[in-house]
Amino acid sequence: MAKFSKKIPAKYQQLDYSGVLDNYNWIKESIEPSFEEQLEFAVEISFNIGDIACTCNTIDEFKEYAYGQAIDTYSFNIRVTRLLTDASERIAYIIINPYSKIELVINCDKKDSLINVSTALENNAKQTIPLHPVVQQVNIHDESITITGDGNKFENSAIGKQNKIETKPAKDSFWKPIFQALISNWIWFLIGAMLLIYLGTNVIDWTSIF
Repeated sequence: MAKFSKKIPAKYQQLDYSGVLDNYNWIKESIEPSFEEQLEFAVEISFNIGDIACTCNTIDEFKEYAYGQAIDTYSFNIRVTRLLTDASERIAYIIINPYSKIELVINCDKKDSLINVSTALENNAKQTIPLHPVVQQVNIHDESITITGDGNKFENSAIGKQNKIETKPAKDSFWKPIFQALISNWIWFLIGAMLLIYLGTNVIDWTSIF
């Protein structure tokens, strides 16, 4: 019997705990809408936790034993089966290779199935939108702003146009004028006292003048 296969890059280029789950969900969510019948996704995931090896045959087992662990995944396979009324039919057997560039090897018994599966995965992978886009360049003009980053460009924006910033002076404290008046009176009091002391020690003898 003829066999058909194709290699495509994995959507998520890590196979740690989150990477395994993200790739599993990507494969499942991409393939399911392409077939009318109910599909079954059977997995086999093998990984190391330090010097301990573990193999899980369901995604729930993987969540149980890999959660919170620093894992090194060395084998990750998914078998996709179509559930018919009286039987079942294998749609694809997917091998996720944990190399430096993680890729999928899709194996199918039918060419049409291979095309449907690979096309669905590739189309879904292209829809990825970065969660935290990096702004590479920001140009601010008098009445517009241009932002370029991650292939997105926003220009001639109304940002900055007819924007007005109003500032209101802070209200003076109730005690501020009182303190100012007291300080001012004390200053004049001190000047007057010093003047009286000076005149008292330097009394002018007017009789000597005449």
